[in-house]
Parts: sequence; structure tokens; C-alpha cells
Amino acid sequence: MLMDLVRHQLQLTGNSGKVPNPFGWGELTDQPEVGVLFKPGSGDRPNVLSVRPEVVQQRDPDGTERYHITAPADDPSVVDAIVNKLSERARKRGLVLSERSEPEVVRHIHPSLTYHRRMDMLGFVPGLLKIAYELTCMVIGDAYLDDPVGTEVRTFLMNYDPGKEIKWPRVRGSHGIGQSQDDLPFELNGQVLGALVFPMPGNGGMSVMINVLGVFCGTFEMSWINHGLTVKEALIVRIDPVTGRHLRLTWHEWFRDPPTGVKDPL
Repeated sequence: MLMDLVRHQLQLTGNSGKVPNPFGWGELTDQPEVGVLFKPGSGDRPNVLSVRPEVVQQRDPDGTERYHITAPADDPSVVDAIVNKLSERARKRGLVLSERSEPEVVRHIHPSLTYHRRMDMLGFVPGLLKIAYELTCMVIGDAYLDDPVGTEVRTFLMNYDPGKEIKWPRVRGSHGIGQSQDDLPFELNGQVLGALVFPMPGNGGMSVMINVLGVFCGTFEMSWINHGLTVKEALIVRIDPVTGRHLRLTWHEWFRDPPTGVKDPL
């Protein structure tokens, strides 16, 4: 839901070509039996609150069947479709729908909505590890296939099943939701996809810092050694999802030919 909120704010479409609705189905707080779909507007489009179609059947003492239909007031075709379906079912039973009352429009002014959401506070971590693993492979190359940390992360990712108990790989680092990595350089903070693959000096390890749209952030030590790489071979990645601008440079390339419009990393 957090990522959908940011994608809606930035109007980023998914594979379906649509901007996600971060809210989905909820209910009226004072009428929990009434399901509602809140569609947030954008630009000149107003917010829309749509009621979930529902049919309640009642039977009178004389055997008469009555159907109470709840449907969005702004789309009469929904009621027509439901009535046609009920009529078809009645005909199959040898019955006829004899009456149809005039619809009653109910307006809710500033309604209070209730949502029930379950959030996996660690569900985003495998995605960050996948990004970190792929970027580390890009920097180190085939030698990373035999790296102890890389092997453990790769095995974890290949066997990851969110429906089963997770056995996390032994990777040192930190991660968080809704917090930025203040030490990420050159505007990698904010609503961008930013990453820095950084070989530690001496015989240190290989660290990866990631920011995903300012929602999910993490720093992971993806190797216990730097595989002979130096700081100038650090990989810098920045993708702006709105403009589509894609920056991928090594530290050495940065100083040799700094990109325009991006702050100095130091």
C-alpha cells in the first residue's frame, strides 16, 4: 500500500497501464455492511466514492420474494444488469419479477471510511536484496558467483516463498520503511530509485545502499571482501521514474565527466 500511495502521487502506471488505487475496498464506518471504493482524483478529476453492488433477498409471510439492490448512483447500468440477471433466474424457476420500485438516492456527506489492512513489515526486504545482489554482480562480475555472501543471498532469492517461513541469509546491514538514507550522495534521496555499490578501502567488504522512491531503504554488506576493487570503481545508479532519466556511472567516470544537473557526490 505504501508503494501504491507513492505511485499514485507520481502517477506511475504499472504493467496494466493504469495508475494503482492505493486504497481499494473499505467500508462505511457507521455502516460496515456497506462496502465502498474510494477513487482518489488527480488534477481536474475529483475524488469519487463508489458503493459496492449488493443484493439482499427477503421473503414475505405470503411467500413473495423481494430484492433490495445497493449500487453506485452514478451508474444506472449496474442496477439494470442486476435486475436482468434476477429476471433470468426467475424465468428459469417459472416466476416473473412483477414490480420495480423507484430508486432511492442516499448521499453521504464527508463519510468516514474504515479499511482493514495487513502489512508485512519485512516483505520488502527480499526485493531490496535482489536489487543489491544484481548490482553487486554487475560490479564484481563472475567472481561473485563463488562469493560466500553472494551464494547465500542467491540461494535465498531462488527459494524465497512469501507463503512459507523465511530463513534469512546472513547479511549484515539495516533497512527501513519511510526513512531516507541521509548519507546517500548526489540526490539519491527522495522519490527516485537510487543505489550506490561501494567497495570498502583496504581489504574491506562490498556495501550496497538502496533507496526505492523514498519508501523502502536499506544498506547491505554484500561481500566480506572487496574483490580487489577500489573506491573509484564504485557504481552509482539513479533512475527518476517520472522523467525516465537513467544515470549509471562508476566513481571514476563521475569525476572524469560529471553529469549536468546533478550535485557533486562529495
